[in-house]
Amino acid sequence: MFRLKLKDGVFLEGKRLKFVLALCGAALLCRAAGAAPQTLALTPANAKLSLTVYALGFFPLPGIYHRFSGTLDIDLAHPASCHVRLSVEQSSLTMSDPARARRALAPDMLDAARFPTMDFDGACQGGAIEGALSLHGITRPLSLALRRAGANVTGEGRLIRHDYGIDGMPHLLGQDIKIHFATTLPMP
Repeated sequence: MFRLKLKDGVFLEGKRLKFVLALCGAALLCRAAGAAPQTLALTPANAKLSLTVYALGFFPLPGIYHRFSGTLDIDLAHPASCHVRLSVEQSSLTMSDPARARRALAPDMLDAARFPTMDFDGACQGGAIEGALSLHGITRPLSLALRRAGANVTGEGRLIRHDYGIDGMPHLLGQDIKIHFATTLPMP
């Protein structure tokens, strides 16, 4: 027979010991189950994805993507570890001026007819998501700085459009394109 000695000479044995061990085991299982990584869907219903180009290098021209899908694999108890996959339909880009959006999707810019998607695959590393962005037929590294405020997560990164072969309007538009995303994680 097993006995467990507690302080002050008190012992647990028999049914009481089995009950306490069962409670401890259940607590450990619940904690382990809660720490399991989850796969969350990323869609326009629960996330926002936008880009900003700059006229003359400093006047912001923001656009929003309305069709994208992906997944976020994350352990909500340890959110510094994650994996993100996202595919964005280029033709879903809207801007305040529809003519500007059509121009952004033109062959010498994003060329949405030839390159209908922009794809990202990355993993959390410290305060960033480090990954690879495929845009305009070219895949290059991209780092997105993360900010967390409770369950709200935002990320932002910059790319040089020339690095992706996006060379249209070189004197009117700056070389930087800012990528921004936002989502809300479920609470653990």
